[in-house]
Amino acid sequence: MARPRKKNVRKKQTKLTNKQQLQLQLPSCKARPQKAISTPKKLQTKLSWKKLFPKIMLCINLALCVVLLYLLIHQYLNPPINNSATSTSAVPVPAPATTTSSSSLIPEDENTFLSTALNKDEDNESKMFILENKLRENNTAFELPDETLQKNIPLIDNLKLSDEQSYELYEEYSPDADHINQAQTNNLTTHTQQPIIVIVIDDMGINIKRTQDIISLRYPLTSSFLTYASNLQTQIKAAQDSGHEIMAHVPMEPQIMQNFIPTMLTTSMSDEQITTTLQQMLKHFPNIKAINNHMGSKFTENKRCMDIVMQELSQKNLIFLDSKTTQHSVCEASAQKYNIKLVTRNVFLDNKDDFDYITSQLHQTEKIARNNGYAIAIGHPKLQTYRALKAWLPTLEKNGFQLLHLSKAAEYINQEK
Repeated sequence: MARPRKKNVRKKQTKLTNKQQLQLQLPSCKARPQKAISTPKKLQTKLSWKKLFPKIMLCINLALCVVLLYLLIHQYLNPPINNSATSTSAVPVPAPATTTSSSSLIPEDENTFLSTALNKDEDNESKMFILENKLRENNTAFELPDETLQKNIPLIDNLKLSDEQSYELYEEYSPDADHINQAQTNNLTTHTQQPIIVIVIDDMGINIKRTQDIISLRYPLTSSFLTYASNLQTQIKAAQDSGHEIMAHVPMEPQIMQNFIPTMLTTSMSDEQITTTLQQMLKHFPNIKAINNHMGSKFTENKRCMDIVMQELSQKNLIFLDSKTTQHSVCEASAQKYNIKLVTRNVFLDNKDDFDYITSQLHQTEKIARNNGYAIAIGHPKLQTYRALKAWLPTLEKNGFQLLHLSKAAEYINQEK
């Protein structure tokens, strides 16, 4: 039996009141409140890095620029050294570079340049020496214009010289110095039981590093300080504390004028100028007993000039050591005229800056001392001289020699004259 077909009965919709409609649209007051929309932490970090990254990169770029600028300045002020320069005896001065500005590298006056350049170790000292050596090849006196100095001195930075080459700026070197006839030495065996040796170190006070090396040798050496050295009293005090006697190393005119010496006694000076200049030099050495000549191959040949020097020394009761830079020195005759105690150099220790050569010269000094009762040797504050003396000095006593200050030896020597 067929089911009765249902009628499509439309449900009667209940009409809702306004209040009920509103309740349906709005959430219930008991519903859990929704959280405010916020940016995740990871997203916040990402956004902050995007803002900071350009600033960080800018700082890194600035730092790299500073480092690069420093390297460029360092390279400019310290150019690479040409080691091949040390293998030649006469090193040519390179042509001035058109891009190099020397006004900031060269002091206004020569004295300032000398004091700043020579108060460092020998590597820095050598900056001045190449130009001087080049000019000396002509064997004539020269005047060095400021323009030439400014063009050439900065380029000497490119060269490195040995102690022997660099040393020649403030020392006169004679190829025949070892063969200059010496005054006949007197035998002192009647006054001393042991042969006397005197070691004089010239040119002290200019090369600070090498001066300190010599001062570290605590033996009765005689240190002769250049009159224009800087920080003179401090260095002299250190040498005295090491047991050294102090002398004044007085610059005198050589045959080939050396323009880098700020003050020297010259043959062109009047009598009054020589006296005044010498007095000014010696005022830095209030308690010395002796002086010797620095260079002076021309000045010590001049009788008028040496008479003036000896006259001044007689008033101060000072001894004169003739470094014997010329065979035609008139120092002995002038000293006798004014009754000055005079002694003469017997040996130059370091015409060659070589340890074996200097050691052989020290042995030659011993030989002269054994034959004549005394010997006076002159050296300089060079590295190899320091090393040779450091090895040789401890052997003196056991070999039967006595090392004396120059002034003490001069007393014995002049007793025989």
